[in-house]
Amino acid sequence: MSDRFHGPERRGNQRRPRLASRALAEAFDINRPTSAFLNDPYATYFALQTFAPIHRSPDGSVVVTCHADVRAVCMQPELYSSRRDVWLRARLGDGPLATHYASAVMFCDPPAHARLRAVLDRACLNEALIRALRPGLEVAVERVLDDLAGRGAFDAMADFAVHLPAQVIGTLLAIPTEERALLRNWSVDILAVLEPDGDAMTISRGEAALRDCSAFLRELFARRRAAGAPARDDVVGRLLEDVASGGWSEYELLQNTMLLMNAGQETIANTIGNALHALARFPGERDRLLEEPDLIESAVEEFLRYDSAIQFEGRTATAATSLGGVAIPAGTAVYLCLGAANHDADVFEQPDKLDITRDPNPHLAFATGIHRCIGGPIARMAVSVALSAFLLRFPRYELAHPPVPGRRARYRGFLSLPVRLP
Repeated sequence: MSDRFHGPERRGNQRRPRLASRALAEAFDINRPTSAFLNDPYATYFALQTFAPIHRSPDGSVVVTCHADVRAVCMQPELYSSRRDVWLRARLGDGPLATHYASAVMFCDPPAHARLRAVLDRACLNEALIRALRPGLEVAVERVLDDLAGRGAFDAMADFAVHLPAQVIGTLLAIPTEERALLRNWSVDILAVLEPDGDAMTISRGEAALRDCSAFLRELFARRRAAGAPARDDVVGRLLEDVASGGWSEYELLQNTMLLMNAGQETIANTIGNALHALARFPGERDRLLEEPDLIESAVEEFLRYDSAIQFEGRTATAATSLGGVAIPAGTAVYLCLGAANHDADVFEQPDKLDITRDPNPHLAFATGIHRCIGGPIARMAVSVALSAFLLRFPRYELAHPPVPGRRARYRGFLSLPVRLP
């Protein structure tokens, strides 16, 4: 057995019908994901949870796959730092991408994190804001569905799911409708550099997108200030007010608004696509939701768990420690596999089955602790609106062809999801 294959085997839970592969677990390398893993990671997750819940990759980094261990790391920010300066610079050099991510709240530790997070929470996490976003999103969804209604077939990703996040984020940040078309491409390219197997071309595209997105936001901020609009009538107004009051700097405003814009789009689009794919594979659950549309909130939680749009988060051990009986030296890169934790059979009965009434459902799709996803409540609302309207309009949609996976390890979704209307 390889000396990098670590963690006690778990044999107590036999609630999954498939067999775990020891060889699959031992061969796994987070930095060189195989095509099979990128297409469907769940067999690998099961193998890792069974034979090596704390798994060391060839570079010494550790992959954590069990729910209890992932949660434990999330709840100890002083021991597992979210700052990834060494990793970012090793991967991205000293250029603008590394600087961007190093300044973003998701890669900050206390006390800086607490200050930045407080600003963003005040601006984004309030029920009145989410209620105000909903009517505009409902109109946007119906408009897209109207365009699709006359077709016998379409791509549920390209023609539906990817259009909606730009409307959510655009409304959230008061971006004029005619200027929202570029948001999706920027988000894909900027976030792609965080994938473990990104290459020089990926970084080049990311730098170009970062440059264009930064210029766009600077102009947006300048227009808002020049217009003298009420300071607190939307998220951008609130964030600009916090700059004026000294809550954060202009540079922090730019980097964190960009992060909010980009991460929010990927999470919403991929969750919608993953949910539509799951419902097509589990027609019984779709029938339940059609018969009882009030189950949509519970269903959204299950979609988030079943095929999480965000599969990994990263941490760095600040001191020598141990996790699950495995020694972790100071400085070790720790990958938290949220997607695997959400399929942990010690926590979720029949984890590979979609159950829209699953209760309890303590999934970690948005992580937990101080770094829980800022946009979680907005994403939940957007996914709920989109799926409810789609199912009302196209209740019997079917998969027309096999979907085309996005082939990304960190951000999971589809490039194409062809459907037909019987």
